[in-house]
Amino acid sequence: MEKDRSSQTPPPHVLVFPFPLQGHINSMIKLSELLALASFKLTFLNSHYNHEHLVKFNNIATHFERYQGFEFKTITNGLPLDYPRSGNWFLDMYEEALELKMEPGLREMLENIYW
Repeated sequence: MEKDRSSQTPPPHVLVFPFPLQGHINSMIKLSELLALASFKLTFLNSHYNHEHLVKFNNIATHFERYQGFEFKTITNGLPLDYPRSGNWFLDMYEEALELKMEPGLREMLENIYW
C-alpha cells in the first residue's frame, strides 16, 4: 500500500548562515547546492549588502529557483553601504556589527521561520 504523502516526514530544514565575507559565502553557496540536491529544505541567510552583490554579479536567484524548498533570507549587518569592507581593522568592526546589529535580526528571523 502506498503511504499517504501527508503522513510522510518532512525533509530536514537547514539554515546556512555564513560569516559575511565573500570566501565564506562562496563555500556555503556550494554546500547549500549539495544539500538542495539531496532534497533538504534550505534557508540561506545573508546580509542585505552581500545578497545584493550576489544577485548583481551572479545569476544566483535564478540558479537556485530549480530547487524546491530553497530560499534566500537577508538581515542587516548594521554597516552603512559605503563602509569599507577590507583591511585588518575590518574584522574588529564587523565583529561589533555582528553582535549589535545582526544578532537581533537573526533572532527575529529564527523565531518567525517555518521549520
